[in-house]
Amino acid sequence: MSRYKPQVRGAMFLPVVLSEQLVPGSFAFALNLLVDEELDLSALGARFRNEAVGASAYDPRVLLKIVLLGYSRGLVSSRQLERACGHDIQFIAISGDSHPSHAQLAKFVSGLGSQIKALFHQVLLTCDAQGLIGRELFAIDGVKLPANASKERSGTHAELHHRARRLEKAAEKIVSLHQAQDRRTGAPGDEVLDARRQRRVDALRREAQRTRAFLAENTPLRNRKGQELKTNITDPDSAKMATSKGVIQGYAAQAAVDGPSDFRFDSKARTAICPAGQTLRSSGAIYPVGKGQRREDFKARPEDCHDCALRTQCLRHPERTRARKVSLFHASELDPNDPSQRMRRAIDSLQGRMLYSRRIATVEPVFANLRHNKRLSRFTLRGTAKVRAQWQLFCLVHNIEKLAHSGWRR
Repeated sequence: MSRYKPQVRGAMFLPVVLSEQLVPGSFAFALNLLVDEELDLSALGARFRNEAVGASAYDPRVLLKIVLLGYSRGLVSSRQLERACGHDIQFIAISGDSHPSHAQLAKFVSGLGSQIKALFHQVLLTCDAQGLIGRELFAIDGVKLPANASKERSGTHAELHHRARRLEKAAEKIVSLHQAQDRRTGAPGDEVLDARRQRRVDALRREAQRTRAFLAENTPLRNRKGQELKTNITDPDSAKMATSKGVIQGYAAQAAVDGPSDFRFDSKARTAICPAGQTLRSSGAIYPVGKGQRREDFKARPEDCHDCALRTQCLRHPERTRARKVSLFHASELDPNDPSQRMRRAIDSLQGRMLYSRRIATVEPVFANLRHNKRLSRFTLRGTAKVRAQWQLFCLVHNIEKLAHSGWRR
């Protein structure tokens, strides 16, 4: 029978150098270097006044590192961050083996407020110094994300008054049914509910009381036309929004994304120049694609793309795609005197279409990275100021990733 080396599965004491766990080129390495050597965190440090008296506090630089590293891995909950600081070696290394509680981490994030704006600005300046901002095209777009609020608790004042009455009637109905059942069975009429029903009645009455208290303390919100807007009891700053997957109670998060120079088209020569300076030539055919638009294809030579330094960035599947192909969409040729067509020509001009197509390719991948890779499925804080700070923290993570991938200070 074959013999193998023994394997240990239990606990072991291992010599670990924490600084060596932050590998150059990784997100954790760039984050640690950025916070310790580049960012001015004096505003965060000014919160503490415990030089002579009071207990020692957790360094705000450490708390910021933990939160940003957690967000980069899709860990948004403060309890998840607390557990990571006790078990994940990179969290232990970046925090210097400090163990803040989930309450301290939650308080730090919710209290950032406007201070995150200055940090965001400093990170942008660092990215610019590394040549990561092209200064040629800035695409602005938004994404709708659910808030930490229930859309069932949203409505106009009249609708919320109606909801409170329904909740009270539901509680009264439970009590009435219980009394009727006692009379039928001949039970003593003490009107004492069982524990489960009593909890349900108490919850309905509390919710009704909460709704009436909100209505008493808040005046109706109105738009510029004087029409009343719906408000939410849990998070009044959030709003109901229609999305492709239904209606959500949430916020519209916006981002401005820089896009460096891309392909340049020459309509007369019918060529396109790629970022590496190679020429892509038109196939000569122009295809109708609907709504009066036409498409013209340009393709590079395989030998131009084979050894290109930008191959992995330019091609979606560099391992199997031989050469890059791009398409240019031409505006339709209709009645030039029609005002609508004149506006369409202005929007769908060669330059306008190029800019618009670049906008989609520039900003949408950022939203995909934050929502899919970073698991930003919803905001966990309430109120515009706190939600804005959490959104900027996620955008900070995206920018720091750019620094890490660029080989900054490797």
